[in-house]
Amino acid sequence: MKRYIKTFKQNKLANGENLLDVAAPEDKPTELMFVTDRRVFYFKMNTKDTAVDKIFEHTAITNCELSSDATISQININTASESMSISKVPNQIAEKIKETIDGFKSVN
Repeated sequence: MKRYIKTFKQNKLANGENLLDVAAPEDKPTELMFVTDRRVFYFKMNTKDTAVDKIFEHTAITNCELSSDATISQININTASESMSISKVPNQIAEKIKETIDGFKSVN
């Protein structure tokens, strides 16, 4: 996981952009969601098909919803035309992601 975060910081962040939160399934991090102070990124790892990768500007996000059970959640982030989701995220991390994204919506 640390390797993915390091690679993300080196290759995806714009000048002055800061990584705030990271979410991944608890069983294995083959999907990653990165939340920065400007955007939300979703990457599916270990595949050459980058068509599933998504990037949303905070201003485009209409809502962030959680579907939770006792220990894990699914995070769903929606815009007017697209959505991204990641499953099996530990509840504490999912709640932090939602809190961060909801905070951006109140500022915009």
